[in-house]
Amino acid sequence: MARKEPIHDQSHREVIDVLMPPRFEPTGETKTAKQAIADGNWLGTFNIWLFTKDPEPSIIYQMRSPHVVWEPGKLDVAAGGHYSAGEQEFDGLRELREELGVVIPKEKVQFFGRKLYAGIDVKGRERKSVISVYLAEYNGRLEDMKLQEYEVTAVAKLAIKPLMQVFRGEKTSFTATCLDAGGKAFKYEVSADSFPYNFDDYQRKMAEFIALKLGIDNAYLGN
Repeated sequence: MARKEPIHDQSHREVIDVLMPPRFEPTGETKTAKQAIADGNWLGTFNIWLFTKDPEPSIIYQMRSPHVVWEPGKLDVAAGGHYSAGEQEFDGLRELREELGVVIPKEKVQFFGRKLYAGIDVKGRERKSVISVYLAEYNGRLEDMKLQEYEVTAVAKLAIKPLMQVFRGEKTSFTATCLDAGGKAFKYEVSADSFPYNFDDYQRKMAEFIALKLGIDNAYLGN
């Protein structure tokens, strides 16, 4: 019988601040993330989107490990995770260092805003997050990244033009090259189903904003 791979779940170790609506500020109470999820609390989460300009405008995605509890195997924002208790704002940049081995000074990072997310993980638990969203340009190579393998299977640089065509339904898929934690390249067919589901179309909206930020117009994005 094949050995079943373990599900990676760090929530029993992480200690987080409980956030309270409507402002979603810390209540002063801390819990393990596992307990906060079980209690239906809102948790603070950090997302950072990385984009590149050369050789063509692209967005960097991580491929989530097939063994994590939330959206395994999907292409997602470059790095992200829960804020630990007492952390806020740019403190979340540690996720970029931990997951991808990348260090970008906060002076080079742009705050985009906050959004709410609610979804069900592979254990059937409802997860409610207040996501602080950041953006930064990445000038290195994918080969320079050091992936946190139990969280991140691979990274990919997806050109914005075919990416937006998929998000808009103008094409079904396109082929991209991913780089795994061992530095090995492999081909991956990117489709709308490659990304986590968000009721607010988060993935498409962020790609559109990055395209706008880079001065990309609809003529370039067309067929």
